[in-house]
Amino acid sequence: MNNESQDLPACDVTSAVDPRFVLFNTIPEQPECTPAKINGTIPKWIIGSLLKIGPAKFEQGQEKYNHYFDGMGLMHRFDIKDGNVSYHSRYLRSQAFVEGQARKRIMFDEFGTAAFPDPCKNIFLRYFSYLIPFNFTDNDTINYLQCGDEIYCTSETGILHQVDPVSLATKDRIHIDEYIALNTATAHPHYDEDNAMYNIGTRFIPPASYNIFKVPPVKGAAEGGAVAWKQATIIASIPIDSFWHPKYYHSFAMTENYFVFIEQPLSINVAKLAFRKFQGLSLVDCLQWEDGVNCKIHVIGRQDGTVLCTAYRCLPMFCFHHINAYEEQSYIVMDMCCYDNVDIIDSFYFKNILDEHYKMDKLAEARRLVLPIGIAAVSKVSCDNLVVLEDSSATAFHETDGTIMCHWQVLSPKGIELPRINYLKYNGKKYKYFYAASGTMYGEFSNSVLKINVDTSEVTQWRGSCNQYPTEPVFIPTPDAECEDDGVVLSLVCNVASSSPDFLLVLDAKTFTEIGQAEIGQIRTTALHGIFLPSV
Repeated sequence: MNNESQDLPACDVTSAVDPRFVLFNTIPEQPECTPAKINGTIPKWIIGSLLKIGPAKFEQGQEKYNHYFDGMGLMHRFDIKDGNVSYHSRYLRSQAFVEGQARKRIMFDEFGTAAFPDPCKNIFLRYFSYLIPFNFTDNDTINYLQCGDEIYCTSETGILHQVDPVSLATKDRIHIDEYIALNTATAHPHYDEDNAMYNIGTRFIPPASYNIFKVPPVKGAAEGGAVAWKQATIIASIPIDSFWHPKYYHSFAMTENYFVFIEQPLSINVAKLAFRKFQGLSLVDCLQWEDGVNCKIHVIGRQDGTVLCTAYRCLPMFCFHHINAYEEQSYIVMDMCCYDNVDIIDSFYFKNILDEHYKMDKLAEARRLVLPIGIAAVSKVSCDNLVVLEDSSATAFHETDGTIMCHWQVLSPKGIELPRINYLKYNGKKYKYFYAASGTMYGEFSNSVLKINVDTSEVTQWRGSCNQYPTEPVFIPTPDAECEDDGVVLSLVCNVASSSPDFLLVLDAKTFTEIGQAEIGQIRTTALHGIFLPSV
């Protein structure tokens, strides 16, 4: 694997600041738009808004959250026009945020923090609080999704908030179970050429199932009312093997003709989930890693929702983010950022983040699975490798129980996450490049934004100083793009040095050289995911 990097002065490690004591503190919102200082050039063809969101408030009153994912969601907007950039931010006015602010205590169970009944309630009301089994938080701090003209903040609890993409004002709050019979949905939907949205969610109530659903691209609905969601439909269902142990998942894959869903060996203990209030458990306490249990892979037809009868398996792994998937000959090629287990989740407990002796070195690598479909899944000899794609080292074999065991190909060294591609043109299609961040202090790609060639595993990187931590990169194609990497990559870079500003980094996606920076002052927080809205 060849690596190329921008030539930068060596970092003086004596001046390095531990980011864990800077990036995980509560910060105020900045509701007023502030012009950024431009260094270099911001291409004038970039017109629109980059929206990002992530945890940025980590206590309510004197009560502190236990996990990074628990933090209240802060929305960021970078308005880009005529070579200029302005910035502002606002906290999502979720019920968890508003009630927590008003009562100065944690009011809802978060990912890693259990909320307890209000001590001011009488004994009957306190007991009743224990009997609400799915009192999930509405702290939508993970991502945005777009349903026609409607923009929503989302997490994984099935509660969404429509927001104004310009002012960042919080508008409607909706429960998706009012429109489709699901309790949860991922924060990583897919979109087709018509901008219809597809996602997958879990129904806990019998008959328990994983369900892929579609929300059409309704226009003229920006004023609220969840117009698009009123037309949502379930298009495929996969029965859950064990009602008491459905699997946790964060994303899924979509090709031109198929959806691909992986049941990882991380299950939700429904009994714990339902009675967690009696035991003081958080949501993550209800997750259980199943050592030695292989992943089950489901392939579903997009046209009719039929689940292929072929049973696919792969070795145990954990994946937050799919990169891309596509069809080639009689195969589905699927790329993901993968971990060997779920230790990465424990890494983001504050007891670990703030422990100077704890090494946050749980790093993901890009892996590729190749699933034989149709004639490629047929072999007269059980020991034959079913994968005959040129230049692929991924394999697949028939097992004696009738399943197909798939073995992955490693596409990158460890140290990549938050992958993005040229989504508009290449999602679900054969592609060559993806972009990723490595904001970690550790590994080969620390302090870097990365471009990975999936054909050659070549990694090109922009590397900041030892005090600069890039966030998820977002690719924007040029208006007249001819090649896959014709465009720019945007990344919010947090500088933890006390006197240095954070900035929006603009890279030429083809050469991966820096074009410009838009300095926005010291916001000192990371963001998980985001979207670019042209002309907004």
